[in-house]
Amino acid sequence: MKKNLIIMALFTILFISFGNAQERKGRRGNGPEKAVEALDEKADLTDSEKTELTAIFTDFQEKMKEDRENRRGYTKERDEAVAKVLSPEKNAIYQEMLKEQKARMRSRVKNRQ
Repeated sequence: MKKNLIIMALFTILFISFGNAQERKGRRGNGPEKAVEALDEKADLTDSEKTELTAIFTDFQEKMKEDRENRRGYTKERDEAVAKVLSPEKNAIYQEMLKEQKARMRSRVKNRQ
């Protein structure tokens, strides 16, 4: 009886761990479309802005896959390209979203330690 209970407890723990790993995996790497969608919800983008931003974010993502050493340079390049597409008001919203994202990332790293 105790063996069965222990085995059931182990399966439950493994099942929960696997489910949490899948959930984390699904959140990671949302992609350019999700970034544009999130910005659109807050800044009411035009179709033209959506198209241009998707291209900018896709290009950024590809550069990051190829060369992570130059991350800061690519990030600056991306943000300058975004600023050219958006109005100052929409760019301010975008910059605020970046700050929120950085804060969430820092919080996750802090919580891991």
